[in-house]
Amino acid sequence: MNWTKQENSTGTLTVTLEGEPWEKACAKAFNRMKANLNLKGFRKGQVPDALAKKSIPAQAVYEEAANMVAQEALDSGVKEYKLDLVARPVLTVKDATEKSVTLEFTCTVSPDVELGDWKSIKAEKKAVEVSEEEIEQEMQHLQDHFADWVLKEDGEPAEIGDQVTIDFVGMKDGTPFEGGSGENYPLVLGSNTFIPGFEDQLVGIKPEEKRTIEVTFPENYQVADLAGQPATFEVTAHDIKSRELPEINDELIVRLKRDGIETVEKYKEEAKNALLAQKEKAAEDEFTNDILNQLQA
Repeated sequence: MNWTKQENSTGTLTVTLEGEPWEKACAKAFNRMKANLNLKGFRKGQVPDALAKKSIPAQAVYEEAANMVAQEALDSGVKEYKLDLVARPVLTVKDATEKSVTLEFTCTVSPDVELGDWKSIKAEKKAVEVSEEEIEQEMQHLQDHFADWVLKEDGEPAEIGDQVTIDFVGMKDGTPFEGGSGENYPLVLGSNTFIPGFEDQLVGIKPEEKRTIEVTFPENYQVADLAGQPATFEVTAHDIKSRELPEINDELIVRLKRDGIETVEKYKEEAKNALLAQKEKAAEDEFTNDILNQLQA
């Protein structure tokens, strides 16, 4: 067994298994694979060893055996070299034969920290609080979650934030291009779903109105033939809907179906606690990083 430390807090733990322990692992792996072998003329799990060995490649057995013993080998190495792993190691199986195998674990460990003048460290954990404005924002998110799309009155034009159901055909140099057409597409104006300039030109459109939209595809557009190129879209609007926000009351809270939360006040309390926990975690992380940075300075 050997541990080789490398740069960037990585290293290689090498473990070699040989003799009886490895041979037993191979036998166990072979029996496990044989139990799942389907061979014509034999019931599953009843294939004779001689025939099974012809159907199961030796290297497959070694790989299976290596995976079976890997965790124990890793645990042994971690204990012997007192490794503080910070991620799951990557296993590489090398030089596998019926007599021995070498397992290489590429590991990431905690970095070595050289302490500076720790007596001069000055760090203070920030106090945190949750404002009423933040609670109100959470309530607005709740409203948004349960908002409904409602048909606007006949003849009312579309505004930013409205959902417009459209048919569209995109053309470059007067010819429709692949992927540039759609029917009954629900587009929320202002969502930036389409390329820049498209949605802005639909503001004010009315049901069954047709418009020609002129745009230029971004230079970094994923379709090379369209990147940076001008195009036109023939658009027909159908339904135009606006968002209707629900009233914030106990009935709305009940719709969340959360155990123990059935009133507005209880929801606000839970929202405040969740926000406070997030802020405290961020403050704790910042405090710890401040100390570590000073120690390593």
